[in-house]
Amino acid sequence: MKKIVVSVDLSKENLSDPNPAKAIVDRGCELIYCVKFGNNSFAEYVNVLAENYVTDRKIVIYPSATCSKCETYQTYTKTNPEV
Repeated sequence: MKKIVVSVDLSKENLSDPNPAKAIVDRGCELIYCVKFGNNSFAEYVNVLAENYVTDRKIVIYPSATCSKCETYQTYTKTNPEV
């Protein structure tokens, strides 16, 4: 399961500035570009999503073992027990 990790370099001073343009996001961006999305790079995956959106095609996502821990899945299955 992928998780969000808060940078160890993040300080109260970083969070206290209301100007988001000054936020340091370099490491987070580097991580996004390094991660694979299935067989696709981040840029390729964005293009896949965009193409599906433009052509109004459903994006098929196959459930995995981590789905049972998802709040949305748990809520859906409680209200739809036939699933």
